[in-house]
Amino acid sequence: MSYLNREICILTFEFNYNYGAVLQAYALSEKLKEFGYTPVILNRGWKDYINNRIKLKDIPGYLMGYFITLRHFYRFKRKYLRLSKPIRNREEELDFCSQFKTVIVGSDQIWNDEIFESMGCHYFAECFPISTKRIAYAVSFGKDSFRIPILYKKKILDLLSDFESISVREYSGKLILKKLGFDSTFVLDPTFLISSECYPVKSGKDKNKYICKYFLDEDEEKDNILKKIASYFNLPIRNNYLNRDFNIPIIRRIVNNKYPSVEKWLYNIKNAQFVVTDSYHGMIFSLIFKKQFIVVKNPKRGNARFESLLKLLFLENRLIKSASELNEELLNNRIDFQKIGSIIEKYRIDSLNYLYSELNK
Repeated sequence: MSYLNREICILTFEFNYNYGAVLQAYALSEKLKEFGYTPVILNRGWKDYINNRIKLKDIPGYLMGYFITLRHFYRFKRKYLRLSKPIRNREEELDFCSQFKTVIVGSDQIWNDEIFESMGCHYFAECFPISTKRIAYAVSFGKDSFRIPILYKKKILDLLSDFESISVREYSGKLILKKLGFDSTFVLDPTFLISSECYPVKSGKDKNKYICKYFLDEDEEKDNILKKIASYFNLPIRNNYLNRDFNIPIIRRIVNNKYPSVEKWLYNIKNAQFVVTDSYHGMIFSLIFKKQFIVVKNPKRGNARFESLLKLLFLENRLIKSASELNEELLNNRIDFQKIGSIIEKYRIDSLNYLYSELNK
């Protein structure tokens, strides 16, 4: 297949079974369609490319994932994301990339320095020809530091030089790039580029009031925070991630690892009275759906992402580390979404203008 001028390759975490990852890809794709382009997401998998050969011992796990635990993600991607044919080796990748005049790198933590070990320079568009226009949209380093292995240092600097423009979703990212000798523009995460009505939320209205819990990494302190908030508002807790409360021994492993559908995940946030999360996109969709929320620090995945956006919106007090930081004033002080909305709208327009102008240079 040969890709035409209006088709754009997106280089992002296409392999990931994570709500934020698939929804940022969905939002960017939808906006590109509105601009008159056809987005194609490079589908090469993680580390050693996509391998259709499954070892005998891995077949049960693969079948469980495809038909039970991850089936909602597979379905969502088939329905809403245009993935390329599976890329199985470097030769196929080079051939695929050679067909595009434009590639958008982003978003999510694709420039996190922990990725070098598995993906090398892949997310710096190394396989695209020099003639391809490279745009980095809302890329994230995930944290406020960036350590390039000596093996990759010169190559990374050369690849960064090839970009037509670079934009980041955290101010800490601007500082990182400045130290490397590159200017960048601050923009919003792609999930802000489309309206809340554009998301495929499960239909219906929930009659029950609840606290929505979305923890990627659970621990005792986070549970203490959650329970304290639920007790204060006298509301039940609805888990919006893996089902960890199912205890029938024979099938517990299957149900315990079953994710809600993407549409249901969105629904649970949209209809909640309050959201408690340690996830960046859990926080973003609380803002998109205008929900009161508390974010619990998640050092394992980087706090710079939370701090940058919350500071922009004057909501730094919504990011806490322990239950001792909760108090009646914080829980009763409702977020003024009229004020917050005007700030987000300003940066949304700036972000859209940036993306549109870079595509049409």
